[in-house]
Amino acid sequence: MREVELNTERAAGRERVKRVLGFARNRLARLVFERDLVARTDAYVRLDDELAAPGRHGHHASSWLQLRRALRGATITADDVLVDFGSGMGRIVYVAARRYPFARVVGVEISQRFNDVALANLEHARQRLRCQDVQIVTADATEFVVPDDMTYAYMFNPFGGEVFEAVLGNIVASLDRRPRRLTFCYAHPLMEEAVLASGRFERVRSLRPRRPGLTPYHGRIDVFVSTA
Repeated sequence: MREVELNTERAAGRERVKRVLGFARNRLARLVFERDLVARTDAYVRLDDELAAPGRHGHHASSWLQLRRALRGATITADDVLVDFGSGMGRIVYVAARRYPFARVVGVEISQRFNDVALANLEHARQRLRCQDVQIVTADATEFVVPDDMTYAYMFNPFGGEVFEAVLGNIVASLDRRPRRLTFCYAHPLMEEAVLASGRFERVRSLRPRRPGLTPYHGRIDVFVSTA
């Protein structure tokens, strides 16, 4: 009985340590990555009731290094365009525009409340952005017309089910209109089978979680490239 109690205490202790370390990591990340911003890009925020619907997920921000992991080894040029579907409070849009020489970076988000945070941060950091053409679009992603010059797409599990399939269909329609190489960076890829089943993408990399104890999907990034 005493051994069971000790194991329970040890497990509780480990959980406390994890929480403290998690808080410290988040605090450090804000100090390092949000020092140029005027508003926090909070980790998780629920959608407003009028926007909540089957298939739509709440805003769960990517880590600050998520895009850098996905694009490691890629050569980004002034001909490239990135669209973040479900861009939330604009963290990935900011990182893309701040770090890479994209021709244009677009964030598509249904919540005006989230977009107001993104716009405030982007305007405050405007002079530090390598890409100056940054657009925040308030729209249902299923109704967003995918630009035919988009060469990079990013998602951090913003939606699933029929919503995801509709957005994927719009991406494929863009490829039909203008065949090109398109790199799809998909974090927390719960709908990976739908991407492969489309017949238009092949997976070229799967970056596994760095922290142990996470689910197979949590923290994982799959990188797909369009096929001919």
